[in-house]
Amino acid sequence: MAIKVKVNRLNEATQDPNYELRLFAIPFRCSISKTLGGDKTDTFNEIRGIPGVTTVTDVPGTIREDDKSYFSTVVVKFERLRGQGPVDFRTKILIPALKRIQGLVVYNLGDIDQVAK
Repeated sequence: MAIKVKVNRLNEATQDPNYELRLFAIPFRCSISKTLGGDKTDTFNEIRGIPGVTTVTDVPGTIREDDKSYFSTVVVKFERLRGQGPVDFRTKILIPALKRIQGLVVYNLGDIDQVAK
């Protein structure tokens, strides 16, 4: 017995014209403890686990360390759908989630830049 499967192909006619995904980036200067919480990879993975966050990367040339901590400027990219503001994301989701990550200290947050529309 043959099974027939109908395949829908995406094209302009079937896409939602109201759908708009926007990508933003925000840099922040931070330290990550070598003795409290997880290591640097664990901390970056926790940040990636924040809903809406897509990537987390160090800014080249900003990375240093001492006996107790890693220091760097980190860029977090995140997505928002139309109608969802990036400032609300920063204040209501990102900052509270970063504060809960053990061993992470955020010294300052930079400006939000839209990187893709």
